[in-house]
Amino acid sequence: MGAQLLVLHVTAPADPLIADASESDAGVRAIEAARETLQKVLQEMNVDAEIVVDSGSISEGIYRRVAQFAADLLVLGRHAQTGIAARLHPHAYSIIRESPCPVVSI
Repeated sequence: MGAQLLVLHVTAPADPLIADASESDAGVRAIEAARETLQKVLQEMNVDAEIVVDSGSISEGIYRRVAQFAADLLVLGRHAQTGIAARLHPHAYSIIRESPCPVVSI
């Protein structure tokens, strides 16, 4: 269809009270680890997509990137469980409520 695909992941910011003082770059490492994981998954699936990993407020980060990308559709993934146990992400309501485009959850 010629559509562009953006895979977006927003990590929660590292809590400075919990993070080890010797690991000042814990947030940066979390972003890099998420990006590497997404790259591996996309390669295994043979999917060409832009990858964006941010840190901060999850719903705000998603809103900002979806608006910046001028997305026509936002697809939210669910937890890996199947059947009745499959649940939306805890931030799904705020993401759906604030989305500048239609949202589908798979």
